[in-house]
Formats: sequence, structure tokens, C-alpha cells
Amino acid sequence: MSKEDISLVRPDAEFASRGETVLLVDDHPLILDGVSAMLRRYRYTVHTATDAIQATALWHRHRSELRAVISDFHLGKGRTGISLLREMSVAQPSLVLILTSASVTRDMMTELDRTSLVCCLAKPYHYLQLLKLLRSGLDAGPTRRLDATRRIADPTRPDPPIDRMER
Repeated sequence: MSKEDISLVRPDAEFASRGETVLLVDDHPLILDGVSAMLRRYRYTVHTATDAIQATALWHRHRSELRAVISDFHLGKGRTGISLLREMSVAQPSLVLILTSASVTRDMMTELDRTSLVCCLAKPYHYLQLLKLLRSGLDAGPTRRLDATRRIADPTRPDPPIDRMER
């Protein structure tokens, strides 16, 4: 076993990548570097962007391999993380979408839960919270996420008993 393999033989190794690629978007370099390093430690392939323009370009370039997008709400000048993630969800509904924000409110989280497949994680968060949310979304698979999209479009359809991702 290599040193890298040993580093993942930990209680939280269950949240490690199974070959997935993630796009991480944040305009704060320290957060971008720290979170991307943590995700790489858990063997995710990570592409990073500091704004919506870079994120959109990377999304188009790596669209076929991307499985998840994690974006901060505030991306400096221009678009917000919500508008970026909603655009991606329309074009690629199988993506796991996670919005992070230090200014997230309970109302914002409720609205996102009600109107989209974007999961919301308030900053500061523990790295295991992000890993667990990411892993549960990826493990749910595209069929369950697409079914959730249909339920959002048709709120009269009931939720299957185990179909909801943990939030």
C-alpha cells in the first residue's frame, strides 16, 4: 500500500472519489486553494475557477467528465453562484450542484430546496459536511436527480421514501 493509499484508510474515506471530476468556483484564492487541495486529497479531479466566466468556459471544456459543481454565492463582479448553477442545471440536469455561502439565510436555503436541485451549504463548514453532501449527491445517481427534477416541475408527485438526498 502506498503512502497515498494509507492516507485514505480513515473513517471518512467513504467520502472519497470514485473517479469523479468536480468544478470548484470561488473568488477567494485561499478558499479555492484549500478546498481544492482537500478534494484532491480525497482523489477528486478538480478544475478551479475564480468567477462565472472562467467557470462557464471550464464547464464547456470538461462537460462530458464533470459530475459536480461547487460554487460560492458571491463571485465578485457579475453573476452569482446561484445563476451559474441554475444555468448549468438546465443544460446538464445530471450534475450535482452545491452552493456555498457565508451569507446564506434559512429563507435562501428553503427557496433553493423548493425551486431547484441546488444544495446549499453555509460557510464556515467542516470539510466532512462538504464531502458528505458531495458523495451523497454523486451516489444518488443521475436517474434519481432527474426524478427529483420532475417532482419540482410537478409538485403533486410525491417523493419516493428514500429518494431525497441528505441536506
